[in-house]
Amino acid sequence: MKHQIKLATICTCAFLFFSCHNNESEWGYRKLLPKSASQIKEFYWKDGFLPDYEYYLRAKIDRQDFKSYCDSFGLKLHTDSSKYSDEIVNLNTIGGHAEELKDWWNTDGNKDSLFVWQDGDEWNIARYYNGNLYIYAHEH
Repeated sequence: MKHQIKLATICTCAFLFFSCHNNESEWGYRKLLPKSASQIKEFYWKDGFLPDYEYYLRAKIDRQDFKSYCDSFGLKLHTDSSKYSDEIVNLNTIGGHAEELKDWWNTDGNKDSLFVWQDGDEWNIARYYNGNLYIYAHEH
């Protein structure tokens, strides 16, 4: 019985490890891009212990596809009257990985034309700029 419990514990831990580290199915942002999307770049960071993460995606798409993409994630246009349950400082597209992104993440952090979904500490923020979708998703 003791050996069965140990084996079950080992198998459960292995399953959890591989489930949590299956990056291909972990991020739905790329999967929902239109078929015409090109020049796709992405980067992510995930804390190994806390639920914190940062995810960045840039893709060349047309403006109509951008609108559909935002709709699929429930993102709404940010306005001066938008209300959030988290601190407004988290409404940004810069994040903490400037060095890793310097060659392709071309956003200035301006809050104009942002499409946002927010729940607690979780944010999805998108912008359409120079024919590209930029989406920054994070939890802190």
